[in-house]
Amino acid sequence: MKEEVLAAVMFLIRFIEKSETFPRNQIENFKTHLTALLMKRFEKHWFPELPARGQGYRCIRVNGLTPVDQSLEQAASKCGLSYNDLSLPTELTVWVDPSEVCYR
Repeated sequence: MKEEVLAAVMFLIRFIEKSETFPRNQIENFKTHLTALLMKRFEKHWFPELPARGQGYRCIRVNGLTPVDQSLEQAASKCGLSYNDLSLPTELTVWVDPSEVCYR
């Protein structure tokens, strides 16, 4: 699970790095907090033998109906950022499944 979570976190970090307004240590802090939050969020919904089971819990979703993902917001808050500072797209879905991370 850790590999997949890290892949998703690194994908999301790329959006933040594009803004070029955060010091490297703040980005690393965000990465650490987000990784821990996602590991905890997914731990009871991770089934390598049935990868589709629990997909809804492992989906990071940002769109017009759900403009803020709670894990991203918590990680930002823990390192002194606001959610809007993250410069994420207004429409983004990241699925974190056993052996696969994909986005739309």
